[in-house]
Amino acid sequence: MRLPASEAEWLLLKHWPHLRFGSHFVQTALYVATPRLLEAAQAAINECPKPAKLMKHLSQYFGVRTKGHPGLTREAQVIALAPYLHLLSPIDLGTLWEACNDHGWFTIRRELLDDRLQPLFLKRRWNRNHAASELDKMIAESRLVWIDHWINAFLKTGIPWTAILVVMTAWLDQRRSLEALQVVAAAVEHRGTREDLDMLRTYEGMPETAASQLIADTPFVVCRRSIC
Repeated sequence: MRLPASEAEWLLLKHWPHLRFGSHFVQTALYVATPRLLEAAQAAINECPKPAKLMKHLSQYFGVRTKGHPGLTREAQVIALAPYLHLLSPIDLGTLWEACNDHGWFTIRRELLDDRLQPLFLKRRWNRNHAASELDKMIAESRLVWIDHWINAFLKTGIPWTAILVVMTAWLDQRRSLEALQVVAAAVEHRGTREDLDMLRTYEGMPETAASQLIADTPFVVCRRSIC
């Protein structure tokens, strides 16, 4: 995997007849991802009676998030896996999904991996309805400090702040509670701009003094952050 592609291709193909059903070698061929190696890997996977075994622990062998390993370096390496994604474990699919986010390969991730995520990783994919339940959970569990991490996690997946704020303000408009206002104010303090301050508003039934004070205090935090 650390060899130049041409050298890796020559070495693998030279010994391919007796390597082709070894998972490490098939995965290496997919990792190097030259046309000839992809063709050889495809033939081996198609002919193998238990093809899933050839793809076992792929993200680990690809060195995804492994210290000292080059890991994924090209979108072509993810594209090369497209015909075999059904053979990967939920953990490998989720790890590849996160690796695409790390590299900013959002288009490829959406096209190939978003619809294959299993429940363990689904909460990391942006969903408006699920976002509302997560915000409710923060209030129920008194975990307002989660909001920064929650926002950052979705920004990392290519979701723009404006989209997150729209969902949060719609949620505030539905909940109309001081606790919901506190969550949205904390979000604006963390990521918002001066233009976003207009999203903060009081509603009938809120403790008026506390809500008004919160809205009055938020601009100072936003302005101080923008100056820094």
